[in-house]
Amino acid sequence: MQREVVLTKEEESLLLDILFQQNYASEILAVELTDIENGLKQTDVMQYKKITR
Repeated sequence: MQREVVLTKEEESLLLDILFQQNYASEILAVELTDIENGLKQTDVMQYKKITR
């Protein structure tokens, strides 16, 4: 069972900084795009455009 995690703006910012510093953010986006393009994950056009910007 998944539970929702609520982060403060400061925590969100810190998490994003760490993800980018460790190159995890780029890897996550690459995998997400691959899954969408290979039909493994469904998404709408707007979400896809946001990811590929």
